[in-house]
Amino acid sequence: MGTLRFANSAGAGDAIITTNASGRTLFTDTSSDGTAQLVTNAGGTVDISGLTSSGLSVGSIAGAGNYVLGAKNLTGEAPDTARRHAGYVQQVLETTMAADASGAGQAPGAQERASLLADIGQPKNSRRFPRCSHVGE
Repeated sequence: MGTLRFANSAGAGDAIITTNASGRTLFTDTSSDGTAQLVTNAGGTVDISGLTSSGLSVGSIAGAGNYVLGAKNLTGEAPDTARRHAGYVQQVLETTMAADASGAGQAPGAQERASLLADIGQPKNSRRFPRCSHVGE
């Protein structure tokens, strides 16, 4: 239920960072991840939208938690023992609009303009996500 924040130029190195339910891991300013493994359990959130750089490169992502990218890129390499991420990755395209996953009660197109959700690890519900790549899996 806490928040772990990497700010300024702090780096995570090769750590294994686990974010549990109601927890948040934030990367802001020019902080970096290096080859760290991000394990985000259901109900946890990793947020890189506060970076001033173009994005974050990680060793791997896993778990059923959420990733908020904003307009940033998230890239990573799967380790030899590949882990799988089954949560949501959200990219906010217009922060002035809010949309839920269904877009219910929104003006036509609001969901597409406001956010894009991808369900990684469950192909039947997945959509291509141009700013998130998991290489080597």
